[in-house]
Amino acid sequence: VKVLILGQVPHLKQSGAWPVACAIDAKRKGASAENRACGIPAQPVREVLGPANAAISAVASRVPGASAVLGSDLLCDAAQCYTVMDGVFLYRNPGHLNRVGSELLANYIALPDLTVSAASRP
Repeated sequence: VKVLILGQVPHLKQSGAWPVACAIDAKRKGASAENRACGIPAQPVREVLGPANAAISAVASRVPGASAVLGSDLLCDAAQCYTVMDGVFLYRNPGHLNRVGSELLANYIALPDLTVSAASRP
């Protein structure tokens, strides 16, 4: 069995921000204008998600066949966590990605190899 543990994406209300106006402005500038836009400070996000991310990473490193993808690793750099990537607004509400945002982030996730060799089949 192979397991992929997905960590939580940054919650926008943790920063007190809901950058919809910024996302609209970024979209008006065109999808190619910025790869990442409308950031919120990364430090409060790391403080809140840190314990859960540490637990997820610990489980993934100890359990054979398990791997982890942390939402904060996909959406945050050293200073900011972003709500717009590749010209796409990622969030449906302050704590959940929209469908398009989820599909976009899926392109950045390296899934574990799920193929089973014929030799290992029962």
